Amino acid sequence: MRRFYYSIRKNLLHKKFRSEQDFFATYPALTITPEELEVTKSNLRESHTKYVTEISSPAMAGSLELSALLFLITQKHKPKKVLDLGSGYSTFVFNLIHNNVVSVDDSKEWLLKTEKFLQDQGLNKYKLLSIDEFLGLSENFDLVFVDLNFVEERIKYTKKILSLLSKNAIVIFDDVHKDDYLIGLVKELQTSHSYLFKRLTLDNFGRFSLLYVNA
Repeated sequence: MRRFYYSIRKNLLHKKFRSEQDFFATYPALTITPEELEVTKSNLRESHTKYVTEISSPAMAGSLELSALLFLITQKHKPKKVLDLGSGYSTFVFNLIHNNVVSVDDSKEWLLKTEKFLQDQGLNKYKLLSIDEFLGLSENFDLVFVDLNFVEERIKYTKKILSLLSKNAIVIFDDVHKDDYLIGLVKELQTSHSYLFKRLTLDNFGRFSLLYVNA
């Protein structure tokens, strides 16, 4: 019985948000086809495997599905500035396609791991910041990815993130399969501008993402 009510609660929560199809209908220039996603996943697979075996783990790092989405959204949205909250493989993906990426972490050790991985991959145009340096930022960003620490911590930075957005900026919130996190985001975001990307980003751990547009 408890599982039944939990399922109803989850469905009602998800209905507060719009779908991937709604997003692509509203922003057709950002449409991502399954074929594009598969090609991008194939291109990233070798480096992703290296990252999750040598630096992190599959359960901790962003999935290959999510990484492909990050790459394609960056390619199509053409942001001037990218903010990566939670350094790691996402930092690598953004730096493959963009030269103005600010990556933030609340762990000095993890920033050092990210820096070494980027250097080993031949990438050297990046900016790594501590969480305190992030809190002091006042510039605007056109694309933001949020995957910092555990969701109980990252929700605390939502207001700060929203204050740094340019007009029509896109924010990608990962791990919204966790209901408490999604409920927290409902309180902060305009759900009419928020889109669940479950079909394209659902991974083997049940994780998926939400896209918010600062329209």
